[in-house]
Amino acid sequence: MPTLPARPYRKMAFVLCMLLGLLMLGWQALAQNSQSQTSQDSALVMTIEGAIGPATKDYFESAACARQVTKIMP
Repeated sequence: MPTLPARPYRKMAFVLCMLLGLLMLGWQALAQNSQSQTSQDSALVMTIEGAIGPATKDYFESAACARQVTKIMP
């Protein structure tokens, strides 16, 4: 019984792998684009060492105003 040459299958496998790769790249670009449009939220993390006094409070409030922060969480 004659066997089929492996070359057509190799070409088909190569083409399928390339199409799968292009599909995954397109899917990733689409997901990043939709995520950047819906997620505008960000967080600003500031570290405090020591006691929180009036100067520290003013520092946090001025930083929040400069970055248009709507809520400061303790």
